Amino acid sequence: NVTGQINVNGSALSAAPEITATASGAIAAHKPVIINSSGQAEEVNIPADAFGSGAEASTSGISGVRVIGNGAGQYILAWISSAQIKAKVVSISGTTVSYGAQTTLNNSGGQGGYHHFDMCYVPGKTCYALVFDHSSGVSTLTFTVSGTTITVGTRRGINSNNENSFAIAAVTKVGDPGYSVGAFSILHNDASYSRYFIRACVVSTEGANFAPVIKSSDYWSAGSSNFISKAAYHEGDGRFYGVKRATSGGDLRVLSWTVNTAGGGISKDGQGTTLVSNAGNDEQLNNSLVYEPNSNKLILGYTKSSNYEAVVQTIIYTSGTSYSLGTALSLGNNRVYIYLAEFNGKIYATYCDGSSQNDRGDLQIRPITISGTTLTAGTETEISSDDHRQGSCVGGNTGIFIGYRNQDSSSRPTGYFYKAGTTNLTDENFVGFSSAAISNGASGTVAVTGNTTTQSSLTPGQKYYVQGSGTLSTTADSPSVEAGIALSSTKLLIKG
Repeated sequence: NVTGQINVNGSALSAAPEITATASGAIAAHKPVIINSSGQAEEVNIPADAFGSGAEASTSGISGVRVIGNGAGQYILAWISSAQIKAKVVSISGTTVSYGAQTTLNNSGGQGGYHHFDMCYVPGKTCYALVFDHSSGVSTLTFTVSGTTITVGTRRGINSNNENSFAIAAVTKVGDPGYSVGAFSILHNDASYSRYFIRACVVSTEGANFAPVIKSSDYWSAGSSNFISKAAYHEGDGRFYGVKRATSGGDLRVLSWTVNTAGGGISKDGQGTTLVSNAGNDEQLNNSLVYEPNSNKLILGYTKSSNYEAVVQTIIYTSGTSYSLGTALSLGNNRVYIYLAEFNGKIYATYCDGSSQNDRGDLQIRPITISGTTLTAGTETEISSDDHRQGSCVGGNTGIFIGYRNQDSSSRPTGYFYKAGTTNLTDENFVGFSSAAISNGASGTVAVTGNTTTQSSLTPGQKYYVQGSGTLSTTADSPSVEAGIALSSTKLLIKG
């Protein structure tokens, strides 16, 4: 047995383990603490969301904006101007948006409408794919990005039967059929024959600077023309989904299909199913689809003609022509040009408040949490009081990039960045609890594993977890970080 005090290098060894660290930001007493990448202590917290001013990508008036990204902080903003599709690489610093040099993605004549082009990221080949109206036909191409430079590949003409209303999505899960060959699918309306086509495509084996290859095609006999298409890939069931509206009556329909390992071999559902009858077909009644990987859910967003009500809900294919929908969540009336993005386990909806004019309005964003098939809306935030329309959004590594047409600024393409607050807690950086308050830049002690910390309202014998917000709970958060075991209602044995 060891009795008496133990000295190490002349100092008494503490029976209650602790460390000394310099605070980065003020730390309150008895709060969970992490060590950041600079070796400083920080209180566990989620900073407030923030957004910056809009940045115009062009001084020209336009007729629609699309944005896309690679999920890792690279973004592209594209728009139609004078029947040409222009694009710029977006740079983000905090919430400040800037752009690289302008590139022409397509310099041929097109109809020039908001729904006449779309883009997706193709992770299997680290490039982007574009579908667009080319002289009343449908064409596609791929392009790459290096720094702020866009290199555009050769156009592949597909058909010219008065095609319109385009959507595009790629296989995004490693190992899924078609991923390694850069498979992507195009949806479009064939107005000449009232057909709704799928085109299964792959990136050229020679590279993204060459024309994509069309592997196979299929179609639904629509009975009427189709409008306002959107597509997405569901990684959970390895399936493409598309939504559209019939120009006759505006029925909102959902469709789905799969491709094979070569990126072709389309296998589609029988005829899809009608989700909402007579939902309307005005341009501002947008549809949107996004896959959220943490919950493994595909989320559908749309606006109905009745009161211009925006709705979001989960959707999954079951069999045949059957789909299962989650509980519909209303985001309110007069919500037009809705678009969805995913970030950090949540969905974010951007839309225009059409209370004054139903085809435009001030730009809003709203977070949506997912629990099973139930969606819950957070607080709506106004990004800009200017009237906006015809835009989209995409998630990245620190937040949401938003691109819309600013009606109050000569219809110019304008980008905004919404930096969503995310916890500084990881599954590795938690060290313990502050022994007392520590001022920013000051040195203080942190009680670590084997020590105790003073808390409140604990249940003795219960295991507690650090939450991303810096609170404690008996339920693990994401990431799951154990705080310790309650010894009493006010004392926690730190485990870490």
